[in-house]
Amino acid sequence: MNLRTPRMLLFVVLAVVIFAIGAVACSDDDDADDEVGGGDATPTVESTSVEIPSVTIVANDYLFVDAPSSIPGGLTRIVFSNESVAEDHQAQLLRLKDDVSYSDFDAALDDPDVTETDIFAMVATAAGGPGTSPGGENENVIDLEEGTYALICFIPSPTDNVQHAFKGMRQELEVTAAPDEQAEAPEVDVNVGLADFEFDAPETLAAGETTFEVMNNGPQAHEMAVFQLDEGTTTEDLLGLLTGAVEPTGPPPFTFTGQVAVMTPGESGITTLDLEVGSYALLCFVTDPETGLPHFALGMAQDLVVE
Repeated sequence: MNLRTPRMLLFVVLAVVIFAIGAVACSDDDDADDEVGGGDATPTVESTSVEIPSVTIVANDYLFVDAPSSIPGGLTRIVFSNESVAEDHQAQLLRLKDDVSYSDFDAALDDPDVTETDIFAMVATAAGGPGTSPGGENENVIDLEEGTYALICFIPSPTDNVQHAFKGMRQELEVTAAPDEQAEAPEVDVNVGLADFEFDAPETLAAGETTFEVMNNGPQAHEMAVFQLDEGTTTEDLLGLLTGAVEPTGPPPFTFTGQVAVMTPGESGITTLDLEVGSYALLCFVTDPETGLPHFALGMAQDLVVE
């Protein structure tokens, strides 16, 4: 598979207000004094706020230069920074099957004859993940299950078309049990559905910061990769370059803005993108097992105009 190229603040406020009102004794008409007893009405407020835990991952060519080895499960904000000056990178998250150790997975990728089928036979869940262009930052919010994960980059190098995972850009990530108290999901601006082989997404959006929730509704794995197109470049132009139908002449006329990486059916992820005015393309790079073609070549490519 050419797998290249995410839930918001929960504020829980518990307030306990105790009012104590004293009893009032009325005086006798002739000789009793007035007595008033009681306490002041003093509210006691206890508040807790549960935020989505944030994890930072920093990438360069061809390694994760800063990434945790273990994190708690549950809703997690993964903030990804690409420090490369030349290549796109991603932090794809793959939860391995219970009977597959990370060392088994790692050894399999050292085999030059390993196939996509071999790799994903070891994977229980493809959970998405952020990605972006050189110098960029992208984040996903993902509900992570407990288990052993591979943190990996499937984006190919433009010079030799070798995916970064096979240049060593992979490492183990252990996800422990989620804490009992969980944050709420972020507030979402746009819902995007993924299916075989199309995006259910708006064709126009207003410029500015936009939070997307991306859900895989199809029977196959899917992703949403977002590319900003240079002025005068169309999605068809981009597809021509990706398929080799058009020879590149100069620097790529597009920028990898961000993504929710490959997800198995039923998975979802949230990403927030700061969109400038211009033209964009939504693409899925996952390979169709029946035809051997990338999903974008089967129609899973959509224009997005930001106004």
